[in-house]
Amino acid sequence: MHKVSFLIIFIILLTPSFSAGAALHLTPAEIIAAINEYRAENGLYPLETESLLTSAAQGQSDYQASIQSLTHTGPGGSTANGRATAAGYGQSQTIFVEEIIYSGTTATATSAMNWWKASPEHNGIMLSPEYHQIGAGQASGGGSTYFTVVVGRIPGVTSALPLRTESPATEEPTEVEQPTESSEAATAISESAGVQTEATGEEQAASPSETSRETSAGEGLNIPSWVIVLAVVVVLVLLVGGVVLLKKEAETEEDEEELLDDGAEIVATPRSKPELTKPFSELSHAEHFILLEHVAEKALASYDLSIVSVKPLQYRLNASFVVEALPGSDPSYDAQAYLLRVNSPAAHSQDEIRSEMQWLQAIREDTDLKVPQPLENKRGELVTSVGLPNMAKPRYCVALHWQEGKALYEEFSPPKCCSA
Repeated sequence: MHKVSFLIIFIILLTPSFSAGAALHLTPAEIIAAINEYRAENGLYPLETESLLTSAAQGQSDYQASIQSLTHTGPGGSTANGRATAAGYGQSQTIFVEEIIYSGTTATATSAMNWWKASPEHNGIMLSPEYHQIGAGQASGGGSTYFTVVVGRIPGVTSALPLRTESPATEEPTEVEQPTESSEAATAISESAGVQTEATGEEQAASPSETSRETSAGEGLNIPSWVIVLAVVVVLVLLVGGVVLLKKEAETEEDEEELLDDGAEIVATPRSKPELTKPFSELSHAEHFILLEHVAEKALASYDLSIVSVKPLQYRLNASFVVEALPGSDPSYDAQAYLLRVNSPAAHSQDEIRSEMQWLQAIREDTDLKVPQPLENKRGELVTSVGLPNMAKPRYCVALHWQEGKALYEEFSPPKCCSA
């Protein structure tokens, strides 16, 4: 490990331009560009960057970083709509706002988009035709970077940007100008709205300035060409060697990430799992999900179910698992689908979660609305508490009968709601 650390330091010293210019974390502009590119791939207009939504998003990212936890609830219990209103969005008019969040220690535009695309709810927000504007924020805390994206629409005020349906024409060469801060933002929007995008606006804007810095730094220095070639060869050799040395350490983490991305089935029979003995706060996001599988399995043992399989659904603040099980121990029953939710202690108390389940029960009994039916454990309780030695607080788990449905925006869009 000391050899690897020395190698990394040596590479950084030899290549200051790489270490200084490399973007280890994506920026809000990159996230907005990635979302607009995704919308363009699906035939949708781009979302216009809005400074007030950006202010609301940045405030929520700062708050999440301060508490080191993913949450849609802001300071004082604020909501996404309330934060956008407080930032001045809509100026007291009716507004429609949605928010998506993401965190990671080595976040990239690809990893963020993959998480959101894998969630029907978040994917629906990114591809919703109901919104016209977007803002994004970024903040770091506890070794993780927190990203918040807010999309919005003001009825009668905002409108969709035009689609770019024409093929890009061949442009005549023009003189390259030094980009300004406003041109970087415009490049991010226009490039992401088109069909062909090879890099984010920020990366493209950085290229001319980097070239300028390298040219000015070399003025007055008479460095032989063979020295430059030798330095490049040495750096390449060291980079290849570093990749080989680090490959073995990365294999375990990559396997865990592939397990999460692929949604691999977790069979409820004994299987090999890494023993995670470190405190929960010191584990990676992938290790969190593995440890929460242990919690899910312990919780399911408290229900009168014969488990067939458990599949991970998503893990943001809470962790959700799709469970296939036989009700009771009678094999003549058909397997049914259930949802097990492992709640984060940072979100709600046990009493609040129990109240939520009682509320769902009351809706099913007193109305014709189709909502998930909570499942009581063997003790007749709606909430099951599960603790592990390396968790500071127990996790409160609930099980519900699986309720088929579709994304809300497909049938209950804001315009239809307001016109009713």
